[in-house]
Amino acid sequence: MSIEHRANFMDLIWKERIHQDTKFPPEEDVNISDYQMYIVLAEEFGEIAKGLLENNYNNVDDEIVQVAAVCTKWYELRREAYLKESK
Repeated sequence: MSIEHRANFMDLIWKERIHQDTKFPPEEDVNISDYQMYIVLAEEFGEIAKGLLENNYNNVDDEIVQVAAVCTKWYELRREAYLKESK
């Protein structure tokens, strides 16, 4: 994968993270558990499987971006929790 394609993928993830924060404001994230994030991730991962079964490869690409964005969100939440605990 070229650096340009990789940068484009990262840009898509960033745009999806912004969309997630618009849809679910960060101030509402206070009580989100690892279990809840795992369920969200599982749902998005299931959408990839559905797209593959239906040969809907454009949807698969979109869902891969969403999975990456959910993983990013989950990491952010865990990191924020760790930083709060370490104070």
